[in-house]
Amino acid sequence: MTKDKPFIVASEKAFGALPRWLKERGCNTYNYNDEKHIQVGFDAKPNSDWGRYTNCGYIVVTKPELFEATCKAIEQAYGWPP
Repeated sequence: MTKDKPFIVASEKAFGALPRWLKERGCNTYNYNDEKHIQVGFDAKPNSDWGRYTNCGYIVVTKPELFEATCKAIEQAYGWPP
């Protein structure tokens, strides 16, 4: 688990570096409360309610129009089906 600076999404160029950033931290899940801050983490049992969650970092989306694309880029980096 790292406690470094958040990953900033200010343009679509950020999507190129996002997969590597997630992989370096060992992330496999994400959640959010608003359309600006996304928390990424590692869940030891992602298909169970009994998993152990560890926070891996934060993603800050600076433009609301990039939020959905950011979520899709995260899911694609995790290898989730579309």
